Amino acid sequence: LMAINTWLTYMGSCVNNFYDGFVPYSANGEILLRENAANALNYLDFNWTEGTGLICLIIATFLKIVDIVCHFLLPTPSITRNHAEQVEYEKLSQQDSDNDEALQVEQGQIFEA
Repeated sequence: LMAINTWLTYMGSCVNNFYDGFVPYSANGEILLRENAANALNYLDFNWTEGTGLICLIIATFLKIVDIVCHFLLPTPSITRNHAEQVEYEKLSQQDSDNDEALQVEQGQIFEA
């Protein structure tokens, strides 16, 4: 939501206030006022558009919305809500840890300092 708010603020305060149109220049390269535009040698056309960075931000924001929806749809594992499953997991984890230590002692990989 904050990214969308930032876009709206950027569009309202920045992009919509950029000058859009022709700027007359003299032969010396000076900007001429509108009254002297008839004496202009060159005109520079300003036309502002969204750049690559802003387009990437827009795409990233919409991908974040998809990410949020996926997080709501994907259930968490039951072990995160069930204390009995957590205790059982910790017992199994401790047994695996003891078995790994026994295996390392058999292979001579544990060294005492």
